[in-house]
Amino acid sequence: MKKVNGTNDLKKILTEHFCEGRDLAQAKKFILDEYETTEAEIDSVAQQAEQEALELHKDSQADSRSVYMGLLGGLVGALLSALVWAVIVALTDYEIGYMALGVGFFVGYLVLWFAGKKRSRGLQIVAAVCAVLSILLAQYLIFYYYFNQLVLEGGSGVGVLFNFKWLSVDLFMSFVGSIMEIVDGYTLLFMALAVFIAWSVPRPFKLKK
Repeated sequence: MKKVNGTNDLKKILTEHFCEGRDLAQAKKFILDEYETTEAEIDSVAQQAEQEALELHKDSQADSRSVYMGLLGGLVGALLSALVWAVIVALTDYEIGYMALGVGFFVGYLVLWFAGKKRSRGLQIVAAVCAVLSILLAQYLIFYYYFNQLVLEGGSGVGVLFNFKWLSVDLFMSFVGSIMEIVDGYTLLFMALAVFIAWSVPRPFKLKK
């Protein structure tokens, strides 16, 4: 059993349960199963926790501006994640599939952060799409890195990724033609997990009506 560090900690825990869409009875069951506390202690902070959950829900409502800002954050996250992934491959000559999970977290949180911590279904879609774009961009940069080495007989190392020769229509069409060989079942699995993680981060609070 976990310990509760005072009433503020208990209130925070209860607020999180309310934001997940649980009512007081359901929240009590989860908390009593997990934490060293009593029903009386939970009841003593229930009203304050419910009020905080309502305020969080109200403050987290997204408007059009926050969606646009979230899109900007998602695109920035997608580009940075793809570059980091490709750089790691260039440094190690090894592709780490589970990096896609980090892409999901990073892109999702940048969407949430740029959107001013607003939440909506629209921001979830933005985060999921940007996670997919990031993984595909990473795969394209990795494709270019090896294409440059094996076909063009160019140099190796991280610098290859920053000569911007990958901004080529012909190279991109070659990538598209090879996409079925590059994106295998293993890649699709991690892509699906990344999308799920990115989708979950800006998920709207669900208050029990």
